[in-house]
Amino acid sequence: MEKKMNKFFAALGLSLILGAFAMAQTVVALRDNTPLRSDNGKGGVEWALEILAGQKLELLDPTPVQMDLVTSSETTPNVDFYKVRHQGKNYFIRTSEATPASQAAVITQDAVLFTRPRLSDFRNALLEAGSIVVAGNQVTHAGIDFTEVFFFDTAAWQIRSRYVVTDMVSKSNSDVEAVQLLQKASTMKDKGIQQELVHSAMNLNTSSEIEKLLQDFAQELEGSTITQEDIIALEAPQVGVISTGDGDNVNVRSFPGTGSESQVVGQLPQETMVEIIATTAKNQTIDGIEAPWYQVKATLSEGETAVEGWIFGGYIKTE
Repeated sequence: MEKKMNKFFAALGLSLILGAFAMAQTVVALRDNTPLRSDNGKGGVEWALEILAGQKLELLDPTPVQMDLVTSSETTPNVDFYKVRHQGKNYFIRTSEATPASQAAVITQDAVLFTRPRLSDFRNALLEAGSIVVAGNQVTHAGIDFTEVFFFDTAAWQIRSRYVVTDMVSKSNSDVEAVQLLQKASTMKDKGIQQELVHSAMNLNTSSEIEKLLQDFAQELEGSTITQEDIIALEAPQVGVISTGDGDNVNVRSFPGTGSESQVVGQLPQETMVEIIATTAKNQTIDGIEAPWYQVKATLSEGETAVEGWIFGGYIKTE
């Protein structure tokens, strides 16, 4: 009798564990601003709200259901959805925009895609740094670690599976949360809210690569605050030389800063002599260097058109 009872309780314990596991199943949204839809009571679903890529939802049933997708302009029949729960309410999410997983991950650097885990099987495509993915199996080939990633392909409008070098994938919750805040900031029009969101992201314990993404976005916000009143014309032009630590060409911009109003109008190579005719009253920090922006003129060689525009002062040596 005791043995039977032990078997009963063991089976009961296993059943509870499996039941808890089934209840804890989740799905991760992978499309930016993924729509959640509600049942309209007529066999269809309609838009209810949007969530950020990387959001984890409770998966109520791992088997997709077919519903009519109803929009303001048309109805598409028999679309596959997962039934999920979000903030205590039931919704539907398209299977082409989310995938069952326990957590999201993020691409930390621009990552080349591979169809199989080997360098010879690369594709002419990449995932940009900051892309939200789901990380799958890890495979080692020829001494290189690859990770299978699932991501939303905007061109094909579906979830795809490819491989990337493992070092370019972060499963850190802080990195994922920081990228989500960055995504939210990019959709906001109020600059103050954008700055608050980026500041919150910077307070997280992120990897150095994600910290760089945040800094770049913050610098873009800062750059867009420069106005015409911040520009100071020099009484006498100064001479400078293009010089950076990496030897790359330097972008010449139409306006000081890296905001949307500042367009790249040309490039200048290393050691180019420039004439500095104006500067900004405000300094900015780029690549850890604090400096103003300089308005410059340069002629690369006789007969060529002169280049004129703005260059970050950290890339110019002045005499």
